[in-house]
Amino acid sequence: MISISKKYYLGKSRLSNPIVIASCPATEDQRRLIVCGENGAAAAILKSCKVPDEQHIMMGNRRFSLTARGLWGTSTIDRELLSLRSACCLLKETKAETDMLLFPSIAGFNLNFTPWSKAIEAFEEYEPAGIQLDLFYLGCDLSIPENMTLLSELLHNLTTRTKIPLIAKLNHNIRPGHASKCLENSGLSGWSLLDSILTPYLPYGKERHDGLGLRFVKGVGSASLFGSWQLPITMEYTSSLRRLSNLPILAGGGVHDTCDVQALLSLGASSVQVATRILIEGPRWIQRVLSELSEHDGESLNPGYHMPHFIPVIAEINNALCENCMRCSEQMMCNAIKVEDTKPIVSPLLCEGCGFCVDLCRAGAIALVEVNDIATFTKEGGDK
Repeated sequence: MISISKKYYLGKSRLSNPIVIASCPATEDQRRLIVCGENGAAAAILKSCKVPDEQHIMMGNRRFSLTARGLWGTSTIDRELLSLRSACCLLKETKAETDMLLFPSIAGFNLNFTPWSKAIEAFEEYEPAGIQLDLFYLGCDLSIPENMTLLSELLHNLTTRTKIPLIAKLNHNIRPGHASKCLENSGLSGWSLLDSILTPYLPYGKERHDGLGLRFVKGVGSASLFGSWQLPITMEYTSSLRRLSNLPILAGGGVHDTCDVQALLSLGASSVQVATRILIEGPRWIQRVLSELSEHDGESLNPGYHMPHFIPVIAEINNALCENCMRCSEQMMCNAIKVEDTKPIVSPLLCEGCGFCVDLCRAGAIALVEVNDIATFTKEGGDK
């Protein structure tokens, strides 16, 4: 059971509660950071900055699309990462205005020691509680053992170079077992999970089946996808890392509500980071979750499974729109659609109105119609 009085950690830092704001648009300027602290966040990880020998040019724009499948986003590296100088200023100025713990985050593009070390050195002056090493932007294939060895050597050299606790932010290319085996003895003070999934499958709109994509941007080959669908992956990482490692785990990725926070803490997370829900709902999400954790201290908030109520419907084909592509009859979800006289027809006796064929039809020729009395319908209408 989860207790709001439990000991929570981010790296070596003890936290007042388990909620940490992840590195995201909400942590790239002072005003939004302070508001998160005022609403109860125990800590925040600043938007990642570039290592110093990477030129920072504020170019490009963000584009986001909020869909039922999650939050899609695309941007440019130059737009998305802070400069080292601006990140240092943000840390210095915000630290003077809030009691919330602040952790800068560094993103590098290769495994060269010098640029990473220079960035850490720049932050040491401001005495942060810790620094996150963001591995999301690494350009090397970390599934190759030799690269993981080089990464382990880099982390070991960095941790021995500074007294500031360093936390590694894993991406999905670094599996839990691989991380614990190769990186556990690098001197790290904790794990940070997980970033978005970078995917070439862009959001689609029903009105266009060639792909709506993201609006007002051209040439997008991939996008980052955030959403509650990530939670099972995050839970698997959290559970596996806890079995394999004693380091504190800052779990995150797909966190939607208090139940998700409870689940990750129960699996062994030392604290939980959130980004998407803060971006969508604002910082009052933090207040609500902390209130529910406190109110239900020691009891589960998991609502369990509820049997849905199904409204009787049946698929109906509009022959005037049908293009006879036969996708609906060739699919293997059900046997309710067959072909007669070169036209697909729906059997009322077999169709249960699942809606699969509706989304499958490119011509928009299939719709679900409500049936008030299926028995009467099948008796009177028959198998047309």
